[in-house]
Amino acid sequence: MFSFFRRKAAAPAPAPVPTPQPAPASSAPAPAPEVPAPATSPSPAPQTPAPAAPAPAPAPAPARQGWLDRLKSGLRKTGASIATVFTGAQIDDTLYEELETALLMADTGVKATEHLL
Repeated sequence: MFSFFRRKAAAPAPAPVPTPQPAPASSAPAPAPEVPAPATSPSPAPQTPAPAAPAPAPAPAPARQGWLDRLKSGLRKTGASIATVFTGAQIDDTLYEELETALLMADTGVKATEHLL
């Protein structure tokens, strides 16, 4: 009745479809093509490549943070950005007018807009 936490039975694997085997065209193997031997010619001495600069050491992987540490750092960022909104802004006439227009356009009503501003 309640099978929420039970493992589901593995689905049976589908039966493989038999493929027809192609009949051999001939019973004698085909001869391999002959490759002529390359002529030996004096070759210049092999050039050794210049030693490559050592690869820079990879940056150490940052330590994996726990859930609580990630939560704290995220809240710290959010708190800092909210603090700049409320502490550093001076409300002048243009900002006041923009806020009033935005509230009225959001259909909050005249009374609510006057109360908020």
